[in-house]
Amino acid sequence: MAGEDECIAHPSRLGCNTFKGSDRKIEERKHADVMKKAYSAILLNLGDEVLREVAAEKFAEAVWDKLEDLYLKKSLAKKLYIKKCLYASLMQDDKPLKSIDVKIDDEDQAIILLNSLPK
Repeated sequence: MAGEDECIAHPSRLGCNTFKGSDRKIEERKHADVMKKAYSAILLNLGDEVLREVAAEKFAEAVWDKLEDLYLKKSLAKKLYIKKCLYASLMQDDKPLKSIDVKIDDEDQAIILLNSLPK
């Protein structure tokens, strides 16, 4: 068996059973504290409307998963909207897109063209 001083310095080594149970409890307690802080931080940074959507969730992981389900949907409409906003902001700078090395595929060029037409 390893010496007692060695076990204190490196309790994870083979033959060191001195702090095995208490280390696990300490780590579990630290993990629980971090999860509580994460849960609180997420909830404190949400607006009222979003908070209502996740109010039933009791754990940070569950809140995060719910937020992903609500806001990270990769629908075509959302993708087109984001591209439209991007291209509109690039055009406001009065810089041609080619001069800043932005490569636009055919589908995106069609979107830009259709959005530039009068309503």
